[in-house]
Amino acid sequence: MAAADQGYILNTIQNPRSLKPVYESVNRGNTIGDEIVDDTGLSVAAVDEGAKGLQRLGLLESNDEEYAIREYTWSTGDEMRDFQLTALEHLASSLTPADWGKQAVFHLNYTYLLKEDHHRINDNDEAVRKQMDRWQRDELDYYPTYRGDRIDLNPNKMENWGRLATYLGLLHQYDTHEFTVYPDPEIIYHSVERAHGAVGRTVDSNDVIEVSAYLEWLSTNLIYLPDDTAGVPAVLSRALFHLLKEEQIRLAEIGDQGAITFDRMPSHRRREQSANSIVLTP
Repeated sequence: MAAADQGYILNTIQNPRSLKPVYESVNRGNTIGDEIVDDTGLSVAAVDEGAKGLQRLGLLESNDEEYAIREYTWSTGDEMRDFQLTALEHLASSLTPADWGKQAVFHLNYTYLLKEDHHRINDNDEAVRKQMDRWQRDELDYYPTYRGDRIDLNPNKMENWGRLATYLGLLHQYDTHEFTVYPDPEIIYHSVERAHGAVGRTVDSNDVIEVSAYLEWLSTNLIYLPDDTAGVPAVLSRALFHLLKEEQIRLAEIGDQGAITFDRMPSHRRREQSANSIVLTP
């Protein structure tokens, strides 16, 4: 059951474009709404939406109508990516089966697309939206509430989700309502680096993490994967393949864990046939 003591993120954030400008303004020392309006040139409504949205994302605190940022928990050399990864990590803290946090909807929508192998989505697709909501309600017992009633995933909330998921790097928008389900490969690369630091090892001076350990870390900390995931889902395989081509990783057979399936990943000279581990390459 979802907690009821905070606003629902897909109601709060209708347009995410003000999120980072508001965050940066507060970081510059503008701690109240009027100061942020003057500093950014945004409307009062946009600043209010941005500030409330940042609180839902765990990036802003409010005390007596004064705001204070929460520092990024990632340092990749790219501030927008640090923003995205920190927000994704904070949202992942809502993912506690079966006591889902209220904001779990953000990740659970994406999980459903991975589970059903959707590579493209139209945010006006009523059938997909209703199936997604039904899966969350009936199979996961995800039950966010407002005044005692369950908050359903209606068309407006689905559109808000598509815009936010694009802003945070999990979708790519190519038309007004059309999206590719494809995480930014650099988000995946930095997640591999972070996971290696947590559960990886060094083999012959190479930074190595078993794919199974990486997927478990990813699902817990950043992108929630379906419980029945066998191998690497096609959407993640595409991102890893990009990293192969850019020579940022290798996929190698190390140890005796057995080969991992990389769904629909083409062959590549940097991927061994029985690969079970990711090797980070400088």
